[in-house]
Amino acid sequence: MAITYAQVNSALGSPKANTGVLGTGKGKMDKNAFMQLFVAQLKNQDPLNPMSNQDSAAQLAQFSSLEQLTNLNTAIAAISKQLQQKMTTDAAALIGKSVLADGNQISKKGDKVSKVSLEIPKKMAKVTVNIHDEDGNIVRTVKLDASKTGKQEFTWDGKDTNGKKLKDGIYKISVVAENADGKKYLVKSQVEGTVKSVVMENGSQVLELQDGRKVQFSSVWKIFASSQK
Repeated sequence: MAITYAQVNSALGSPKANTGVLGTGKGKMDKNAFMQLFVAQLKNQDPLNPMSNQDSAAQLAQFSSLEQLTNLNTAIAAISKQLQQKMTTDAAALIGKSVLADGNQISKKGDKVSKVSLEIPKKMAKVTVNIHDEDGNIVRTVKLDASKTGKQEFTWDGKDTNGKKLKDGIYKISVVAENADGKKYLVKSQVEGTVKSVVMENGSQVLELQDGRKVQFSSVWKIFASSQK
């Protein structure tokens, strides 16, 4: 049996502006609004043509499902919050320690340039490292010994293509490997540094290193007791 807009208002109260007729401020019906609507429907039904037991049971089943989903969402939200808090605590415990993590940033300060570890999975015909400035421009291209495989360290001398020393700051690298058939592969890189602080970015824990670089807490592979291996 259908009920009128006026009957809904009588049961739930007049809706506020931009909230929708039923439920919360975003126009969604919660379990309380659902039950209020069900009760209003029972109160205002035609005595000569009441709601059938089948329809009543169906609506109660919908209410039960809605309540279970609401409780499940609440429980998941609580678990998610606990996990976030634990991850933040774990990340904070890394302050002052040195970590090895996935990353592609290089820091340059004076003549000191941070190192990057590369993983070459198999023998390639060419392996090229590109150094990018903060605007993404390639300022230097270095060709590596393509015959070497496995993990190897790359150290940049801090100079551009013309041999000129570049300003201090954070740079990025991209590594491209090419096999004998000309097929190209992106090579993963890892960086090492001492953790200075932990910040939240887009809901994720980010470790800020002492030289200004940043790595995701979830990308850490190894933790050292100090800045020395």
